[in-house]
Amino acid sequence: MKVSDIEKGDPAAFLSRVESLDLFAPRSESRVQINRNTRTIAISGDVEILPTVISYRDLTIDTGRMQPGQPPAGERPAGAGPSPEQSHWIALDPLRRGKTRLADLVQSLDQLQVPAEDQINIIIELHRLGKLLGKLQVEE
Repeated sequence: MKVSDIEKGDPAAFLSRVESLDLFAPRSESRVQINRNTRTIAISGDVEILPTVISYRDLTIDTGRMQPGQPPAGERPAGAGPSPEQSHWIALDPLRRGKTRLADLVQSLDQLQVPAEDQINIIIELHRLGKLLGKLQVEE
């Protein structure tokens, strides 16, 4: 930064102005780090999930694809698991804002006491489907 002649005459004012500048840290890369051995999920940045519905074991996860307040309808494919009445329904973006965060999904799964291995499988499936907006790294 170049100091003007006026600011050289009043260094205290110059330093005060510099100290009051808003400095932002660069935005970190959105990333998910999974370690299968330790069953650890680490999320950095703001990893988001595109609208989708996932059925996994006795869970149905809606990330904004369904209409607000509307349970899943229609026939369930063979092997899709229990009906909606028998499963846990997680609506992460019921207002369809399109800003579902992976951290919110993991928090919801924790509240339902979903095992870490199942959470890991759900995240990997989201990535495989192209619905995870962030880099995924899995350590075996």
